Amino acid sequence: MYRNNSKKIKKNSLKKSKTISNRKRLGWKKEDFNKPVRKYNRILKEEEEKLEKSGVSMELFYNRLYNGWDREEALTRPQRKYTKISDEERRLMEENGIDETTFRTRVSRKMDRYKAATTPKSNQ
Repeated sequence: MYRNNSKKIKKNSLKKSKTISNRKRLGWKKEDFNKPVRKYNRILKEEEEKLEKSGVSMELFYNRLYNGWDREEALTRPQRKYTKISDEERRLMEENGIDETTFRTRVSRKMDRYKAATTPKSNQ
């Protein structure tokens, strides 16, 4: 049995022409007129296994893609982890007037943790 899909075809062509005219109005390049409206980033089972192996959450993975990361790098690069500041270090920091940001900056610049917590800030 033959069905007449002419109404459906007309409806789709109207949507497409409306999309193209909107894209022209918004200043899109001619090559980009027929790009798909939305790109979906579905994760394959193999990719899911890579995420688990590298310790990357789905949320972090999607954030990385949104921020323009390469898909493979977003899957495999492990999440950065901060070393927790111990109670002893917090006490030393408080005694010497060192805030957490200063402490972390010093440690990231290869300063000894004890020295970073006890050396007072220089007032320049």
